[in-house]
Amino acid sequence: MKKSILLFLAILTISFKLPAQEKSYGIISTTIDESKQLGLIAYLNTIKEISENKILWSEAKYNQRKNKRLEEIKKAKDSNSIKNLEYQQQSDDSLRQSLQNDYALLRWKSNLLINQLSADIIDKNRISIYRNMNKYLASGQDISSRLKKFKELIKTIDDIYFEVISFSYKIGGLQSVAGVQEIFTLAGINPYTIYKDIKASKEKKLATLVGYIKEMKLQSLSELTSDKEDENEDEKKDEE
Repeated sequence: MKKSILLFLAILTISFKLPAQEKSYGIISTTIDESKQLGLIAYLNTIKEISENKILWSEAKYNQRKNKRLEEIKKAKDSNSIKNLEYQQQSDDSLRQSLQNDYALLRWKSNLLINQLSADIIDKNRISIYRNMNKYLASGQDISSRLKKFKELIKTIDDIYFEVISFSYKIGGLQSVAGVQEIFTLAGINPYTIYKDIKASKEKKLATLVGYIKEMKLQSLSELTSDKEDENEDEKKDEE
């Protein structure tokens, strides 16, 4: 409830434009690099929290723009204005579908990493696989032989994550980093808090470690939409 309200307020109140795309990518890169310094859990948690909330932010923005455009179409007095508004809506529809496709691909690729790494940890019965992954994420170098198969996959995940987070509608509205900053701060998200838990659990059973890793799986689009609809229903009941 609190997160949804804060996200809604962010959408209503922010009207500034952000710096060039190169700078926005720099901020996003810094965020993901900082999480890598802490380890695999922080890295996956950053991707999960920010990507899921970017989808919710973008969906809310899409609906806001669509409703406003429908009102403008009703008030339009000439066919050219109507065609222009309809074209803008088609552009938004296409961009929305592209974002959802990128998110679905990010979810698939991150699940590949999570599931295979978890399987390897259990199969080899070695927590060192997890520790070696932490070292590789922090340094970007000296990857161990048993982790080389994940190198290209992690690069792909990073690239798709940047695409999701950098998404913005082309005509008006909030830009990419505004979404990241507002989601990251106003929604009360801290992608690193779980690290202290996994750090304290290093000597426990491997199943506990794998359990933490699998908690970092992204929700499907249908799950995200369903959660949002449930929150909206609760808000309506509270108002009544």
